[in-house]
Amino acid sequence: MNMKISQYVYFIEKKNKVLCYSTLYNEVALISLNAYKTIEKSLDEFKEKFPNVYSSLVANKIIIEDEVNEIDIIRCRNKSETFYSRNFDLTLLPSLDCNLRCWYCYEDHVRNSRMGRDVQNNIVKLIRNKIGRKEIDSLSLNFYGGEPLLDFDDIAYPVSIALKSLCEEAGIPFSTFFTTNSTFIDDNMIHKLAELNVGFQITLDGHKEKHNKIRFKKSNQEGTYQQIIDTIHKITSRIENVFVNIRINYDEQTLQNIDGLLEDLLEIDRSKVNIHFERVWQTNTVSDNEILKRAIYLFMMNGFKTTYVNWHPRGFACKAECLNQAIVSYDGKVYKCTGRNFTEEHCDGILDDDGNIQWKTGRLERRLAKATFENPMCLACKMLPLCMGPCSQKQIDVGSDHLRQVCSKNVLEMQMNDYIEYVCNNMLISNQSKKYK
Repeated sequence: MNMKISQYVYFIEKKNKVLCYSTLYNEVALISLNAYKTIEKSLDEFKEKFPNVYSSLVANKIIIEDEVNEIDIIRCRNKSETFYSRNFDLTLLPSLDCNLRCWYCYEDHVRNSRMGRDVQNNIVKLIRNKIGRKEIDSLSLNFYGGEPLLDFDDIAYPVSIALKSLCEEAGIPFSTFFTTNSTFIDDNMIHKLAELNVGFQITLDGHKEKHNKIRFKKSNQEGTYQQIIDTIHKITSRIENVFVNIRINYDEQTLQNIDGLLEDLLEIDRSKVNIHFERVWQTNTVSDNEILKRAIYLFMMNGFKTTYVNWHPRGFACKAECLNQAIVSYDGKVYKCTGRNFTEEHCDGILDDDGNIQWKTGRLERRLAKATFENPMCLACKMLPLCMGPCSQKQIDVGSDHLRQVCSKNVLEMQMNDYIEYVCNNMLISNQSKKYK
């Protein structure tokens, strides 16, 4: 049987070893430099000289059968996850108001906006309808905003409990996730959140001094750093199966003071958190950011799974490309994208009183009609299985002739080999994280 090297494999030389990573199959292997040089020369010679290593690379799909068309694998994976997923990904915007005013926030905050009982009831009807029609096998419920924990007891909690009950009656999995500044979370709320199979994304803007200049309460200008740190400690210690994505929004100044932030997180259960670095989008990227690489390395050396750039194995560029996904705002308007203002211009439909989404079909079809990676630039890229092309919204914004402008590689502030090393280190840390409890 003829064999070949997968087109989605990176080989990274490190002293006398070579790291092999498959972006398509998310597999990693470490081989000798001598073995790698033999691979470059001849696969047949490599198989003869290093039979055990050869077998390992075949098992890890670094080496695959010659007849395998990997683009077709990606296309099938994309169609399956885009159009045939049985998980309904529902995001709710209980309010577009917020108690903070971070300078870089792209949203137009709507003061005193709150989801009324009529919209809440229609959301419950929506899920009851989908379960009744056997359209879903699981429900992922996400809360976004604004600040989604405003009026938690009157909106997010009763809706979550109602949907959880429907899922339990139907015997299907249910989970909740809150993208929140966490400043409203107290002991009573933690007790209620623990009922919901819950996860969080909570943002920090560096250590205390830097953070408090950005994330402060609009009512009294009070900084929120210590409150957020304390809250992360509380929810990770008191909620058994919680997951917290700690997002660090950074610029160069933020990264200069990262050691203090790390120190304040050292006692946290590593198995319950991920550290994610995200550049403030209004600031300039750096071609080879040594300060960023040091910050990532620092957290990894202390046992934290640490991510950078939103690349991971998947079948779509963004959840907005998935048919079985919707964002319902406080007023019942429906959207696909969380990366744009929730205005009439970006509205994709409406949730009616019968619990059905009336989509603007032209807008929906325009977004879903073509796979985001079906262009020469993406089809030739080794990172395709982790990226899946520029998101549909960005492609709509710039047009098909300017895709290179919205390529994710444009924001990568390090060499690709450095990035792949971090990916592989994360895999190792994920397998070892429990020992850091």
